[in-house]
Amino acid sequence: MILAVFLGFLAVGLVVEVLSVVVPPLEKGFERVMDRFAEAVPLVPGWCVTPGQLGHEGDAAYYQARVDRHIGRFLRSRSAHDVPARMYRGIGAGYVVHAARARGWDLSHDRASDPLTVVRLRKLSVPA
Repeated sequence: MILAVFLGFLAVGLVVEVLSVVVPPLEKGFERVMDRFAEAVPLVPGWCVTPGQLGHEGDAAYYQARVDRHIGRFLRSRSAHDVPARMYRGIGAGYVVHAARARGWDLSHDRASDPLTVVRLRKLSVPA
């Protein structure tokens, strides 16, 4: 069942990739859907990317904006968060840590990070 849904997303992705040449915002919406699907389904391999991401292979600015958007969205109210490798695969885990520190976050000390799979962050306590 999950494999069928995933293959369905890939088939739709190919159509969206063709349509994104004509309607650029369509690609961003589909990437958000694929990200939510990949976060919800643990069976998706870490190296799995969308066709749109393959089109941006080697584009560091694209992945920096992607990480910034992800960090800004998920780190507002949580005390800890994991950033999966598919978010920073084009720029490296170091940029995730740099961007998170600029927003008052740092690497988690109680949960180990593995730069090849996940960066685990924690919110820094603000002195009163």
